[in-house]
Amino acid sequence: MRPQTRTALIVTVTTFLGAATHAQSTQPVEQGEPNVPEFEPAFPEQHRAPASDSGVALTAETFAHPLEHPWGIDVLPDGGYIVTELPGRMRVISENGEISNPIEGVPEVLYAGQGGLLDVAVGPTFAEDRMIYWSYARPLEDGKSVTAAVRGRLSESGSELTEVEDIFVQEPPSPTPAHYGSRIVFDGDGHVFITTGDHFTESERLLAQQTGTTYGKVIRVNLDGSTPEDNPFVEEQGAIGSIWTLGHRNIQGAALHPESGRLWTIEHGPQGGDELNPSEPGANYGWPVVSYGENYDGSPVGQGVERHGGDFVEPRYYWDPVIAPGGMLFYQGDLFADWQGDLLISSMEPGALVRIEFDSDTVTGEERLLKNHGRIRDIVEAPDGALLVLVDAAEGAVLRLTPNRSTAADEPQEAWRAEGFDRPESVIFDNSRNVLYVSNVGEEEESEQGYISKLNRDGEVAEALWITALKGPKGMAVHDDRLYVSDVDRLVVIDIEAGEIAETYDAPDAEFLNDVAADDEGRVFVSDMNGNAIYVLDGEEFSVWLEDEALMQPNGLLAEEDRLVVAAWGEDEGADATAGHLMTVDYDTKSIESLGDGTPVGNLDGIEPDGDGSYLVTDWAAGALYRIQPSGEAEQLLDLNQGSADLEYRDGLVLIPMMMDGELRAWRVD
Repeated sequence: MRPQTRTALIVTVTTFLGAATHAQSTQPVEQGEPNVPEFEPAFPEQHRAPASDSGVALTAETFAHPLEHPWGIDVLPDGGYIVTELPGRMRVISENGEISNPIEGVPEVLYAGQGGLLDVAVGPTFAEDRMIYWSYARPLEDGKSVTAAVRGRLSESGSELTEVEDIFVQEPPSPTPAHYGSRIVFDGDGHVFITTGDHFTESERLLAQQTGTTYGKVIRVNLDGSTPEDNPFVEEQGAIGSIWTLGHRNIQGAALHPESGRLWTIEHGPQGGDELNPSEPGANYGWPVVSYGENYDGSPVGQGVERHGGDFVEPRYYWDPVIAPGGMLFYQGDLFADWQGDLLISSMEPGALVRIEFDSDTVTGEERLLKNHGRIRDIVEAPDGALLVLVDAAEGAVLRLTPNRSTAADEPQEAWRAEGFDRPESVIFDNSRNVLYVSNVGEEEESEQGYISKLNRDGEVAEALWITALKGPKGMAVHDDRLYVSDVDRLVVIDIEAGEIAETYDAPDAEFLNDVAADDEGRVFVSDMNGNAIYVLDGEEFSVWLEDEALMQPNGLLAEEDRLVVAAWGEDEGADATAGHLMTVDYDTKSIESLGDGTPVGNLDGIEPDGDGSYLVTDWAAGALYRIQPSGEAEQLLDLNQGSADLEYRDGLVLIPMMMDGELRAWRVD
């Protein structure tokens, strides 16, 4: 008999971030190595500012879900929000998070590459005329497209746009569906700024330096699209009068400073070199002649130098590696009083909310919050001072962020639980789609009653029986568009977009295939616990990679840059029975070493890095969660029931399938 559809408990996820108020380090925030380490900042505060800890505790709630690749959001003065979805839909979200049907009257978009329906902004005179402004990739003949900005009147019911008219159309048309820019910002004096991109290719990027095109520019027009007489290039022969600044790559974030009234922009660099710039009329910001990054193939950009100087304006701040910036705002509310005047930037890679502190126009500190919640595309301040952020995914969402007034306890706090699973073994977060997958072994292993459930990140079941007819699925790993699942004596490969099994790789000699881990090269490792072996899928070959008694019944796997970390179950039979501990296996030499002094810990199962150099590890038999230091020293964080299986850790939230209880539980661990 197959399992029936289950319903999970819908809950609020509480996220605690930070502990000390306004603490600042002498070191920058944790990030990767620079792509171009030989480039030096023009001044000390231009790059890798000291890491700051505002001590703010956040509550993150799913406010509206699902949305397909949400891109832009703004506050409606009469209540609620207006949001765009990249495929071409615009919707109203009520104050309670209810999502409307698509608004009628939105022009056709080019939904290809990076194109689609992009930013949306409520007009400054909305209370009188209900005008909404938005940008999109406009399809043209021969497969070409441009960035276009239009405005239209939103009906009282919020269901239709009428009187749609152009206020800006990029020129010339581009054959490349990429780098559309597209943020819209009003200056409060009857003008609107519109950002554009360079359309990516080496030939088109050169147009960012030419005032006869609107590639790679900040545009400034009147609300009706006419050109202001005081724009900097109005009198220049052959120049397009709507241009405000030039020399940009792809500006997807822009905001007006609340005190100075100056426009600030943030743009994508190539491989390194994201830039934050205060906008000065007529200024040239250097792309693609100079950049603090390099091309994706490692070759130099333009002149191969970082220093802007001369005719080019230095960025106020830059990132290498990138943060892939989306929308941004200067916070002005009272709910996060200590953040007033700070710049909040949405980051898509690695995915975070980036907070920037200033002394005048100089960056003095950087903090990264909301990490591991996926691609954060845009951000808006709600009327009550809360923050709404867009998670850009196929099943994306709007998250609502508020301060948590309680203090974080020393003990882990249960955040939520989802019930109704059938011996859940493993859980994994799909960052690009903002969903969770839970493997269910089923009551009778090898009877093909096993299945995988798909949940949203708050524990609400989206598809209880997403993938069925599995023997007894256990460990999982996501790489690219594939979900790899160990299934008794085979590795099952699932096409995530299609939601179906694409391939299977048999391991008839395996005794107990368990956890799965994928490295950066795409190799997929699978532990064979009872066989004291580790298998690998390398290309199309699935075979034993390492077999050694020293593995002590390998269970959990974690793929790091140059090694596997193995959580061993231990030897639990005979006179030599001993508990397991963590060990490492070098990719090149396959040498096995105990982590630290190899002190026995327990019957270890799942393993995840905690972000601070240690590991979070579950003990199936004892029902425990440990934090294990690089020295091998273990600290017990939770005392659970037997059957605490695999685990997943994201931004302070630990998810543990409770196999014997049929539950998935979430704990906040600081």
